[in-house]
Amino acid sequence: MDPAEIVRRLHNKLRAWAVPKEKLNGAIYQDMGINGLDFHDLLCEIENEFPLPEFDWSDFADMSEPPDGLTFWRLFTLRGPKILWRKRLTVVHLSKVIAEGRWSEP
Repeated sequence: MDPAEIVRRLHNKLRAWAVPKEKLNGAIYQDMGINGLDFHDLLCEIENEFPLPEFDWSDFADMSEPPDGLTFWRLFTLRGPKILWRKRLTVVHLSKVIAEGRWSEP
């Protein structure tokens, strides 16, 4: 499948999650604010439409984080702000992974 078509279909999915248009090409966790169980549910929706290779999603978002985001207290840990040490999973990178059928680092 054409990567541009994959991006278009991923954008349609993300719009259903009320992601503002200007953030559609950003990182799912850091820019769109989709985290915790919402991040997991979104990935399940994407996996229902596209085959996704196995890889560790926890590198990209805190799956235990509440869906409404980080509280001020939880934002800071010994490693600094939690959101900063996560890898950025963008729609463009995810579409490349889907098109190639294998995981590659961003």
